[in-house]
Amino acid sequence: MAHGLRVMRERLAESATLYKADGSASQAVQVIFNEQVGFVDNRRRAVWTMKGSDLTTGDINRGDFFVLDGETDQWTVVDVRDDKSGGIEVRADGALERL
Repeated sequence: MAHGLRVMRERLAESATLYKADGSASQAVQVIFNEQVGFVDNRRRAVWTMKGSDLTTGDINRGDFFVLDGETDQWTVVDVRDDKSGGIEVRADGALERL
């Protein structure tokens, strides 16, 4: 399974910074956009994949958020589960934020 995630990361991953909801920590991560799953008002919902073992700040939890490098969109985590590729699947809501 880990082979699938490695190949996807080599070709599709984008750099981002993950922030803990309580402000206690942040770290650089690689995220892979999977699919857009909805849009309501000014909120988008998308599925992202990342490697859970890369999370040096502990597990990713609801309310944590990430920002793609060079962008201002804040993606706030609403659900996390295991992914078939060997990583974790993160459902996140995105809204344009001015950081």
